[in-house]
Amino acid sequence: MKSPILTEPEDIVDYNRDTVPNKDIILGGERVNIPFPCDCINGDFLAHIFSYDVQTGDIYASVAGSNYANLTNVQWLRNFNTYPPNSIPDTGTLNVMINCSCGDKVIAAMTVGKDVSSLFTDMVNLNTFVKDSQDPNPLIRALAVRTMGCIRVDKITEYLCDPLQRCLKDDDPYVRKTAAICVAKLYDINAKLVEDRGFLESLKDLISDNNPMVVANVVAALAEIQDNSSRPIFEITSHTLSKLLTALNECTEWGQVFILDALSRYKAADAREAENIVERVTPRLQHANCAVVLSAVKMILQQMELITSTDVVRNLCKKMAPPLVTLLSAEPEIQFVALRNINLIVQRRPTILAHEIKVFFCKYNDPVYVKMEKLEIMIKLASDRNMDQVLLEFKEMH
Repeated sequence: MKSPILTEPEDIVDYNRDTVPNKDIILGGERVNIPFPCDCINGDFLAHIFSYDVQTGDIYASVAGSNYANLTNVQWLRNFNTYPPNSIPDTGTLNVMINCSCGDKVIAAMTVGKDVSSLFTDMVNLNTFVKDSQDPNPLIRALAVRTMGCIRVDKITEYLCDPLQRCLKDDDPYVRKTAAICVAKLYDINAKLVEDRGFLESLKDLISDNNPMVVANVVAALAEIQDNSSRPIFEITSHTLSKLLTALNECTEWGQVFILDALSRYKAADAREAENIVERVTPRLQHANCAVVLSAVKMILQQMELITSTDVVRNLCKKMAPPLVTLLSAEPEIQFVALRNINLIVQRRPTILAHEIKVFFCKYNDPVYVKMEKLEIMIKLASDRNMDQVLLEFKEMH
């Protein structure tokens, strides 16, 4: 068996002066610290991975508790290995992540938003992050500002302002898009600081960025800030509208969702502008991502309120029906989300799915929550023309 933690007696003595006077004497009942090299860098908890040759009868619990003195645990062993916890082959080798003293619990708590400022003194060197925000490597710059944005402590937000301002104007689009999201995080911590330091204006300027991913992240950040603000923050103008529609064709699918959701809040000046917007968005109805499809439908429905041409409205209704029906062939969880949206759609525009009532007939293997939504939609779509079909379906369900 390989030694779990390779170290020398002299190293143990150096790390345990109070309990290990020399390598031949250990005081009884005392805990001995075993030094080992870890891979932690600048406060980033990476710990260290050891290899362990499995012995007959080993299970994760015994390896963690006996062989590694609870410096690891069963969950970590499960994460880094594919063997069943209680059935490890005798010839196997385990990857064992050993906890070190670099403050992993503090880092973990910090990243989920807990105030651990009292523990920072010996752990986090903010000057390191500030320095990294000027690193020649754009990935390092982006990582630095993103990490600082995760430190949700009001006392250190001032340290973040200057690096964040630089990163918002960085030459690299990856850094700019990361900084845009960081502004939303900073606003959640200290809204007044964001407004006083001009971050909102910087974000709005980035809507004109030539990189579509930057634009998408800016829209996402502004939308989140708007949700947390009681006053108007993000208003789309005709100039902004053009930029967003251009970025829509080039950004990722989730970027498209953010942009479409923002466009759904825009009220067109007249019917002609509404028709132009809808024409640019209609291709999104054929997208493979259901979130993009639903966001496109939402946006089109909003603009249809201003369209006066009955022919245009009729054609749009025909175009929206097939993608909505297609969503009902997906997994039950996606079907449920689609059905909840369709339920709202048929309340406003029942003609969109008036001829598709059969797709809402229940299947034998539909979960109950899907059947309930289908039942409610069938009731809303029932008419003199399809009443016999609906009643027959209800009879079969009963």
